[in-house]
Parts: sequence; C-alpha cells; structure tokens
Amino acid sequence: MKKLALIFIAALFLNMTCETVDIDAPACVKGLIKDDPQPIEVWRYRFEDQIVYYVAADCCDMFNSVYDSNCNLICHPSGGITGNGDGNCPEFHTAATDGILIWKKN
Repeated sequence: MKKLALIFIAALFLNMTCETVDIDAPACVKGLIKDDPQPIEVWRYRFEDQIVYYVAADCCDMFNSVYDSNCNLICHPSGGITGNGDGNCPEFHTAATDGILIWKKN
C-alpha cells in the first residue's frame, strides 16, 4: 500500500511540474504563466496599436504587468504598494480594447 501511495504522489508531482500551457499566445507569454509566482490571469488586449498581454499578479502589492508580443515589458498599469502601478501607463485600463481572458489560474 505504501508503494502505491508513493507512486500516486510521484505522478501528481510530475504532472504539476511538467504542465504545458495550451493557449493562443506567444511562447514567451506561456513561459510567464509557468513562472513562480504564477499569475492569476492573463488577458490579451489591443493597446497603442499593438497586441499586448496583461498579466495579473497573484497577490497583494505585486505589480500587474503589460507585455508586448515579444514579452518586452511595456509598463505596470496597476498593483504595487499604491495600487496605481509604476505610473508609466496610467491610461491602460481606459485605453486598452478588445480584452480577452486567455488564461486563468485554477
């Protein structure tokens, strides 16, 4: 019985660490989803005439980030200690359009 329990635990661990992310997004965005800490949501938007990815942080005072399709950081529109991000794109939430939730943490 102990062997069976160990096999079950090992299978769960392998399943968690080898998870693939099957979403319509560039590989670099999929990589962000696998990072630790893992985001809670990833949204695709149109912002400043390009497709961008809004990565919502897992908790509290962490920045929410906006990346272009090559995973270059554009800005942090929200989050952080003040909740107002880094101040580099305060218009993001009002100017971004065509938002589609492409991934959500279970």
